[in-house]
This record gives sequence, structure tokens and C-alpha cells, in this order.
Amino acid sequence: MHNTFEFTPTDSLTHFFFILILFLFLGLLVVFSVTYMKSTRQSVALSSQGLSLKVPLYGRVIPLSDILVSEALVVDLNVDQQYRAKWRTVGVGLPGYKLGWYKIKTGERALLAINHSDIVVYLPTKKGYSLLLSLQDPKEFLSSLGKLAAEN
Repeated sequence: MHNTFEFTPTDSLTHFFFILILFLFLGLLVVFSVTYMKSTRQSVALSSQGLSLKVPLYGRVIPLSDILVSEALVVDLNVDQQYRAKWRTVGVGLPGYKLGWYKIKTGERALLAINHSDIVVYLPTKKGYSLLLSLQDPKEFLSSLGKLAAEN
């Protein structure tokens, strides 16, 4: 003889939490998918309006007047280790990819958009944070930034 007994039905609160968790996972899937797709098309544009950082989730326009151009540097993170990321506060941290807000070893708050390269541009701002960016030609970028700042 074999008897089967049913569990008591789950209440509506349990159903609500299952559905809530499902939507949270779907939302995270969308955010990660968009971040991944946009991470392959990151760029920085310079204009008289400022620096336009085109990265997923953290893109912004920073006026030239807010950038401390005279303190901008090209740094090698293997040599200038004080500019390395220490703690991620909000963002993405994957092997070979850092995007978001970090504390760097100098103690500064920094917005990082770093790929596999250890050669990055360090851009301090008047707004209490710095930028660390992996660019294909960092010296040319700093040259263009300096020329643009001199014109304004």
C-alpha cells in the first residue's frame, strides 16, 4: 500500500517573494547584459563642452573647467602602484576589467574604466574624485586635452 500526502498550500506572501526574486534576477540579467554589450564600445570624447565618458552605467560629461589638466598623468600601474585600485565601492570588478567607483591606494575616490592595460590616464578633478582610464593612446589624449584646455 502506497499513500501520498499533499503539503499544505503556500500562502500569497510566499508567492510574492518567489515572484519578487524572479524579477530581481531578470533585472540583474538585463543590467549585466547591457553592461557587457556596452563594454565593447567604450570611448572618451573631448570637446569644448568637456570630456564625455561613454562607458556603461557610469558615463558622464565632465566640464573642462572641472578637470585639473596640469595634474593629469600617464601612469603605469605596475610602477606607480599608489594609483592602483584598493577597494571597489560600487561597480564591476572582473579579471582584466574594472568599471565604477573605487578607492585607490592614494586614498582618493576614483571612477575607473580600466581594461587589461596597466598603462592608464590619471585625471584628477575639482569635484573630489579622479578618473583612471585605459586608452589606446594615452599620451595623445593628454596632448589633446592640454591643447583644448589652453584654447578655453
